Amino acid sequence: MAKQKKVTINHYLNKRLKPRVSNGKEYYTPYTRVTFDRNNTIFLMDWARDFEVGPVDPYYNRFTEEEFSIFLQELPGYIREIDRMIEQSIRYEYHFFGDNFQLKGFGDRFELYRTTLYELFYEKVREDVVQGLEQHISKVELMKVRRALNQPVFTGDSLQIGDEDLKKYQAILPEELFGDIHLCFLLSIYPVETERESGIRLIAVFDWVVNDLKPRFQEYFNKILSKKGLQLSDQAIEKVDSFVNQALSEVY
Repeated sequence: MAKQKKVTINHYLNKRLKPRVSNGKEYYTPYTRVTFDRNNTIFLMDWARDFEVGPVDPYYNRFTEEEFSIFLQELPGYIREIDRMIEQSIRYEYHFFGDNFQLKGFGDRFELYRTTLYELFYEKVREDVVQGLEQHISKVELMKVRRALNQPVFTGDSLQIGDEDLKKYQAILPEELFGDIHLCFLLSIYPVETERESGIRLIAVFDWVVNDLKPRFQEYFNKILSKKGLQLSDQAIEKVDSFVNQALSEVY
Protein backbone atom coordinates (compact mmCIF):
# COMPACT_ATOMS: atom_id res chain seq x y z
CA MET A 1 0.00 0.00 0.00
CA ALA A 2 1.38 3.40 -0.98
CA LYS A 3 2.25 5.68 1.91
CA GLN A 4 -0.26 8.48 2.43
CA LYS A 5 1.07 11.89 1.42
CA LYS A 6 1.54 14.26 4.34
CA VAL A 7 -0.41 17.50 4.75
CA THR A 8 1.42 20.22 6.71
CA ILE A 9 -0.50 23.26 7.97
CA ASN A 10 0.91 26.40 9.52
CA HIS A 11 -1.07 29.45 10.69
CA TYR A 12 0.88 32.69 10.97
CA LEU A 13 0.75 36.49 10.76
CA ASN A 14 1.96 37.84 7.43
CA LYS A 15 4.49 40.48 8.41
CA ARG A 16 5.48 41.08 4.80
CA LEU A 17 2.29 43.08 4.49
CA LYS A 18 2.00 46.53 6.02
CA PRO A 19 0.20 46.34 9.37
CA ARG A 20 -2.67 48.52 10.46
CA VAL A 21 -1.78 50.69 13.42
CA SER A 22 -4.35 51.50 16.08
CA ASN A 23 -3.72 52.91 19.56
CA GLY A 24 -0.02 52.33 19.04
CA LYS A 25 -0.43 48.64 18.28
CA GLU A 26 0.41 46.89 14.99
CA TYR A 27 -2.25 44.53 13.61
CA TYR A 28 -1.23 41.95 11.00
CA THR A 29 -3.28 39.79 8.64
CA PRO A 30 -3.43 36.05 9.45
CA TYR A 31 -2.45 33.62 6.71
CA THR A 32 -2.25 29.84 6.42
CA ARG A 33 0.45 27.87 4.60
CA VAL A 34 -0.41 24.35 3.39
CA THR A 35 2.13 21.89 2.01
CA PHE A 36 1.07 18.71 0.19
CA ASP A 37 2.99 16.45 -2.16
CA ARG A 38 5.95 18.89 -2.33
CA ASN A 39 3.64 21.76 -3.30
CA ASN A 40 2.80 24.84 -1.22
CA THR A 41 -0.02 27.32 -1.17
CA ILE A 42 -0.70 30.26 1.12
CA PHE A 43 -4.00 32.00 1.67
CA LEU A 44 -5.60 34.55 3.93
CA MET A 45 -7.43 32.82 6.78
CA ASP A 46 -10.64 34.57 7.80
CA TRP A 47 -10.80 33.84 11.52
CA ALA A 48 -13.19 36.74 12.08
CA ARG A 49 -16.05 34.97 10.31
CA ASP A 50 -16.29 32.52 13.21
CA PHE A 51 -15.27 34.83 16.05
CA GLU A 52 -16.86 38.23 16.32
CA VAL A 53 -16.21 37.98 20.04
CA GLY A 54 -14.04 35.60 22.00
CA PRO A 55 -10.76 35.41 23.91
CA VAL A 56 -9.63 38.17 21.55
CA ASP A 57 -11.74 40.35 19.27
CA PRO A 58 -10.28 40.31 15.73
CA TYR A 59 -9.64 43.83 14.46
CA TYR A 60 -11.06 43.41 10.96
CA ASN A 61 -9.44 39.94 10.96
CA ARG A 62 -6.10 41.36 12.08
CA PHE A 63 -4.14 40.56 15.23
CA THR A 64 -1.20 41.78 17.19
CA GLU A 65 1.48 39.13 17.77
CA GLU A 66 0.36 38.68 21.35
CA GLU A 67 -3.32 38.40 20.43
CA PHE A 68 -2.67 35.82 17.75
CA SER A 69 -0.57 33.72 20.11
CA ILE A 70 -3.38 33.84 22.70
CA PHE A 71 -5.94 33.01 20.02
CA LEU A 72 -4.08 29.86 18.93
CA GLN A 73 -3.32 28.75 22.49
CA GLU A 74 -6.77 29.25 23.98
CA LEU A 75 -8.74 27.59 21.18
CA PRO A 76 -6.85 24.36 20.43
CA GLY A 77 -10.04 22.42 19.69
CA TYR A 78 -11.18 24.99 17.16
CA ILE A 79 -7.77 25.10 15.48
CA ARG A 80 -7.72 21.29 15.27
CA GLU A 81 -11.14 21.36 13.64
CA ILE A 82 -10.00 23.87 11.03
CA ASP A 83 -6.86 21.81 10.37
CA ARG A 84 -8.94 18.64 10.08
CA MET A 85 -11.24 20.29 7.55
CA ILE A 86 -8.25 21.52 5.54
CA GLU A 87 -6.53 18.13 5.50
CA GLN A 88 -9.63 16.08 4.71
CA SER A 89 -10.69 18.52 1.98
CA ILE A 90 -7.28 18.21 0.32
CA ARG A 91 -7.34 14.42 0.56
CA TYR A 92 -10.87 14.37 -0.85
CA GLU A 93 -9.88 16.55 -3.80
CA TYR A 94 -6.71 14.53 -4.43
CA HIS A 95 -8.71 11.29 -4.44
CA PHE A 96 -11.38 12.83 -6.67
CA PHE A 97 -9.11 14.56 -9.21
CA GLY A 98 -6.08 12.28 -9.10
CA ASP A 99 -3.23 13.59 -11.25
CA ASN A 100 -5.32 16.65 -12.15
CA PHE A 101 -5.43 17.84 -8.53
CA GLN A 102 -4.05 21.33 -7.99
CA LEU A 103 -3.27 22.88 -4.63
CA LYS A 104 -3.34 26.31 -6.25
CA GLY A 105 -6.54 28.16 -5.38
CA PHE A 106 -7.29 25.91 -2.39
CA GLY A 107 -7.81 28.94 -0.13
CA ASP A 108 -10.90 29.99 -2.08
CA ARG A 109 -12.19 26.44 -2.09
CA PHE A 110 -11.64 26.08 1.64
CA GLU A 111 -13.65 29.22 2.37
CA LEU A 112 -16.52 27.51 0.53
CA TYR A 113 -16.01 24.21 2.34
CA ARG A 114 -16.33 25.91 5.72
CA THR A 115 -19.44 27.86 4.66
CA THR A 116 -22.59 26.54 6.33
CA LEU A 117 -25.30 25.12 4.12
CA TYR A 118 -27.66 27.48 5.92
CA GLU A 119 -25.67 30.49 4.66
CA LEU A 120 -25.52 29.11 1.15
CA PHE A 121 -29.17 28.07 0.98
CA TYR A 122 -30.81 31.12 2.53
CA GLU A 123 -28.93 33.49 0.20
CA LYS A 124 -30.43 31.70 -2.79
CA VAL A 125 -34.05 31.37 -1.60
CA ARG A 126 -34.79 34.22 0.83
CA GLU A 127 -36.42 36.64 -1.63
CA ASP A 128 -38.63 33.97 -3.19
CA VAL A 129 -39.77 32.85 0.26
CA VAL A 130 -40.51 36.38 1.47
CA GLN A 131 -42.44 37.22 -1.69
CA GLY A 132 -44.39 33.98 -1.39
CA LEU A 133 -45.43 34.81 2.17
CA GLU A 134 -46.05 38.50 1.55
CA GLN A 135 -49.67 38.19 0.55
CA HIS A 136 -50.58 35.66 3.23
CA ILE A 137 -49.24 36.82 6.59
CA SER A 138 -49.13 40.00 8.65
CA LYS A 139 -46.37 42.57 8.34
CA VAL A 140 -45.12 41.65 11.82
CA GLU A 141 -44.78 37.97 10.90
CA LEU A 142 -43.21 38.87 7.56
CA MET A 143 -40.63 41.03 9.32
CA LYS A 144 -39.75 38.06 11.52
CA VAL A 145 -39.17 35.83 8.52
CA ARG A 146 -37.26 38.49 6.59
CA ARG A 147 -35.06 39.22 9.59
CA ALA A 148 -34.34 35.53 10.07
CA LEU A 149 -33.47 35.01 6.41
CA ASN A 150 -31.32 38.12 6.13
CA GLN A 151 -29.43 37.97 9.41
CA PRO A 152 -28.63 34.36 10.28
CA VAL A 153 -27.18 33.88 13.74
CA PHE A 154 -25.51 30.53 14.06
CA THR A 155 -27.23 29.24 17.15
CA GLY A 156 -29.84 26.59 17.72
CA ASP A 157 -32.77 28.99 17.46
CA SER A 158 -31.36 31.14 14.66
CA LEU A 159 -34.38 31.07 12.39
CA GLN A 160 -36.91 31.36 15.23
CA ILE A 161 -39.66 29.61 13.30
CA GLY A 162 -41.55 27.01 15.32
CA ASP A 163 -43.60 23.96 14.35
CA GLU A 164 -46.84 25.96 14.42
CA ASP A 165 -45.41 28.44 11.91
CA LEU A 166 -44.24 25.67 9.60
CA LYS A 167 -47.66 24.02 9.56
CA LYS A 168 -49.30 27.36 8.80
CA TYR A 169 -46.83 28.09 5.99
CA GLN A 170 -47.44 24.63 4.58
CA ALA A 171 -51.11 25.50 4.15
CA ILE A 172 -50.49 28.80 2.35
CA LEU A 173 -47.33 28.26 0.32
CA PRO A 174 -46.73 26.31 -2.87
CA GLU A 175 -44.97 23.03 -2.12
CA GLU A 176 -41.62 24.23 -3.47
CA LEU A 177 -41.54 27.42 -1.40
CA PHE A 178 -42.67 25.59 1.73
CA GLY A 179 -39.89 23.10 1.16
CA ASP A 180 -37.42 25.98 0.96
CA ILE A 181 -38.43 27.62 4.23
CA HIS A 182 -38.70 24.25 5.93
CA LEU A 183 -35.22 23.24 4.81
CA CYS A 184 -33.80 26.63 5.76
CA PHE A 185 -35.15 26.03 9.26
CA LEU A 186 -33.69 22.52 9.43
CA LEU A 187 -30.27 23.64 8.22
CA SER A 188 -30.23 26.32 10.93
CA ILE A 189 -30.60 23.81 13.77
CA TYR A 190 -28.98 20.52 12.67
CA PRO A 191 -25.80 19.99 14.74
CA VAL A 192 -22.61 18.30 13.55
CA GLU A 193 -20.22 16.93 16.17
CA THR A 194 -16.69 18.29 15.94
CA GLU A 195 -13.45 18.43 17.89
CA ARG A 196 -14.14 22.03 18.94
CA GLU A 197 -14.58 22.92 22.59
CA SER A 198 -18.30 23.43 22.03
CA GLY A 199 -18.45 20.06 20.30
CA ILE A 200 -20.91 21.07 17.58
CA ARG A 201 -21.43 23.37 14.60
CA LEU A 202 -23.95 23.73 11.81
CA ILE A 203 -23.65 21.63 8.65
CA ALA A 204 -20.96 23.01 6.39
CA VAL A 205 -20.42 22.41 2.69
CA PHE A 206 -17.46 20.33 3.94
CA ASP A 207 -19.83 17.91 5.69
CA TRP A 208 -22.12 17.65 2.68
CA VAL A 209 -19.37 17.11 0.09
CA VAL A 210 -16.36 15.61 1.85
CA ASN A 211 -18.08 13.66 4.64
CA ASP A 212 -21.22 12.76 2.63
CA LEU A 213 -23.62 13.85 5.38
CA LYS A 214 -26.60 14.16 3.01
CA PRO A 215 -28.11 10.65 3.53
CA ARG A 216 -27.90 10.88 7.33
CA PHE A 217 -29.39 14.38 7.37
CA GLN A 218 -32.30 13.39 5.13
CA GLU A 219 -33.04 10.15 6.98
CA TYR A 220 -32.97 11.74 10.42
CA PHE A 221 -35.32 14.58 9.66
CA ASN A 222 -37.76 12.54 7.63
CA LYS A 223 -37.96 10.10 10.53
CA ILE A 224 -38.39 12.76 13.23
CA LEU A 225 -40.59 15.22 11.38
CA SER A 226 -42.90 12.66 9.79
CA LYS A 227 -44.33 12.26 13.29
CA LYS A 228 -45.32 15.93 13.11
CA GLY A 229 -46.92 15.63 9.70
CA LEU A 230 -43.91 17.24 7.98
CA GLN A 231 -41.45 15.70 5.55
CA LEU A 232 -38.47 16.91 3.61
CA SER A 233 -39.13 16.67 -0.11
CA ASP A 234 -36.67 15.18 -2.58
CA GLN A 235 -36.94 18.43 -4.57
CA ALA A 236 -35.68 20.46 -1.61
CA ILE A 237 -32.67 18.19 -1.17
CA GLU A 238 -31.95 18.35 -4.91
CA LYS A 239 -32.00 22.14 -4.64
CA VAL A 240 -29.32 22.02 -1.93
CA ASP A 241 -27.22 19.81 -4.20
CA SER A 242 -27.63 22.20 -7.11
CA PHE A 243 -26.61 25.22 -4.99
CA VAL A 244 -23.54 23.36 -3.67
CA ASN A 245 -22.52 22.19 -7.14
CA GLN A 246 -22.96 25.70 -8.53
CA ALA A 247 -20.81 27.16 -5.76
CA LEU A 248 -18.13 24.50 -6.27
CA SER A 249 -18.04 25.16 -10.02
CA GLU A 250 -17.30 28.82 -9.32
CA VAL A 251 -14.15 28.10 -7.28
CA TYR A 252 -12.67 25.18 -9.26
